[in-house]
Amino acid sequence: MAVTKNYDIIIAGAGAAGLSLVWYLMQSDKLKGKSILLLDRYLKPANDKTWCFWDDKHLPMKGLIHHSWDHLEVIAHGNTFTEELQNYSYRCMRSVDFSSTILEHAANHPTVDLLEANVEEFDHSDTRGIVHTSKGSYQAEWVFQSALKPPGFYEQKVDISLKQHFLGVEIETKKPIFDPNKVTLMDFDTSQKHGLTFFYVLPFSETKALVEYTFFTETILSDKEYRAGIDAHLAERYSLNKSDYTISREEKGAIPMEDRHYPAWYNPRVMNIGTVGGLTKPST
Repeated sequence: MAVTKNYDIIIAGAGAAGLSLVWYLMQSDKLKGKSILLLDRYLKPANDKTWCFWDDKHLPMKGLIHHSWDHLEVIAHGNTFTEELQNYSYRCMRSVDFSSTILEHAANHPTVDLLEANVEEFDHSDTRGIVHTSKGSYQAEWVFQSALKPPGFYEQKVDISLKQHFLGVEIETKKPIFDPNKVTLMDFDTSQKHGLTFFYVLPFSETKALVEYTFFTETILSDKEYRAGIDAHLAERYSLNKSDYTISREEKGAIPMEDRHYPAWYNPRVMNIGTVGGLTKPST
């Protein structure tokens, strides 16, 4: 397939890794003027993920922080353990805010092109990486990709392979229930019949919170099982019947937690980033 256009850098995949990379490239004085192509199947921000992390006061993109907490609690065997955070607050960012901001900057940047297309294959020459897409082929000196599993991925030896999987619902209650300055990082006082199981609660106000039913197991549950567990937890922990709250949105995920080796390079000109680059921390 003939190459449609040449770039200095191509980023294939507009998830957290790809968008972070294009953001820092746009801010870089050393790489100013480099031509960049950012492509993904969809380049429309979705309110489908909540990212949380510990950081101090020097974090970038402060305006994108949705909420911060200074207290954490863990519940197990009927006991509650609470800690006040010192140097690092626990912070929350919505994927829709992150994506919207970076994609808007990229769309208005003079050296960045955006393309909605399916990534079909990666190739390379001695000096260029090549991306074959549903809308043509593009090449660049370097390609960074989070769209396809690396060659030989499924032949890799795996001794431990779990998934951190969850369903979360953002609810609003009729009465004040939550402490907006305290995160329930893990509430283990729930059935462990499927394996390691806990609830994770991010309160945004006294009446709004994200409640996630989380597992570290091999098998993913059905939506019906997730929802039944959440309903039972809200009733038992907070005395909430279904009529006592409304659900504004849901988010669902399954993150690999395994000892598989993730190669850094797809080929000599295409680097793997994000989850396909092995950057999901199995230490979680």
